[in-house]
Amino acid sequence: MRALFNDLAAATISSANGNHWEDRTGASFMTSTGTTAIAALAIGRVQPEHALLPQSIRWLVLGRSADRWHSSIDRALGVLSLTTYAVKTGELGGDYSYDVLLDSKEVLSGEVKPGAAPTTAAKTLPLTSFTPGESSILAFTRDYARPGRLYYTLNFKYVTPAKEIEALNRGFAVSRSYSLLDAPDKKITGAKLGDTVRVTMTIFVNGDHNYVAVEDLLPAGLEPVDARLKTTDPALKARLDRERLASVQRKAGDYVAPWFRWYYSPWQQVELRDDRALLYADHLPKGVYEYVYYARATTPGDFFVAPAHAEETYFPEVFGRSDSGRFTVMP
Repeated sequence: MRALFNDLAAATISSANGNHWEDRTGASFMTSTGTTAIAALAIGRVQPEHALLPQSIRWLVLGRSADRWHSSIDRALGVLSLTTYAVKTGELGGDYSYDVLLDSKEVLSGEVKPGAAPTTAAKTLPLTSFTPGESSILAFTRDYARPGRLYYTLNFKYVTPAKEIEALNRGFAVSRSYSLLDAPDKKITGAKLGDTVRVTMTIFVNGDHNYVAVEDLLPAGLEPVDARLKTTDPALKARLDRERLASVQRKAGDYVAPWFRWYYSPWQQVELRDDRALLYADHLPKGVYEYVYYARATTPGDFFVAPAHAEETYFPEVFGRSDSGRFTVMP
């Protein structure tokens, strides 16, 4: 049994919204939700105090709220796993009081009573509540002699200067590169006024994600080329289509029909604005994804390049960003 638990732990995919497992057999009827429910059900029946279980249950609950569970199999396994966990841990029998203290000062308190309806409370604190340069202690206390469990989520929202910021992977690895049309493999940090620049975005995910948004802010001297407009040069549009098809072929590893990239592409919506490109996907399976678009150098100068950013729309704590940089447009 210990060996089985070790195998489950090794196969866990962790993120800010919990732990989950994925089916490696590729069976079409089994999604990540169903696989996670089976793993959580097995752990809950045999060892309900296992350290992996609470975060796995969290992922199942959040997965339902975001993706509504795909099929009847997911729903059946999910409900069975959640109810088994609730019975084992006495979720509905909570009867205790709790306090939340910041440096010994009470910021939130309440009572939990038995019943099917959950007891919830929330508190928002400004950053001015903390002293810069000093450590603060946030303590959660409750009456442990009484039955029930206490769950909490702590979110910290802040703004960081984008200048010289480094890439970060919190569920997504994102990179972005520029090149000229005649030299696709040579990365550039500058172009001449009027040049067409190829922008290549690469997104790597090591697990399935739902409702993904990717934002790529262009330096101020570049404007995206929207191939859907009739004012776009047909030759340039045809070249972009060929590059996107080649990108899909590299991922597929074999020949695919020209229409296949439209069927295969995970991006349900693509927006090209005057200063950025936005990609949206309802479901992004694990893998490596490449998206290519063109931009034209329209304004001379030396410009800051903000990081490209990817995140789960409903859980922005699962995110990733690329490096920042500089881009020069020469007259």
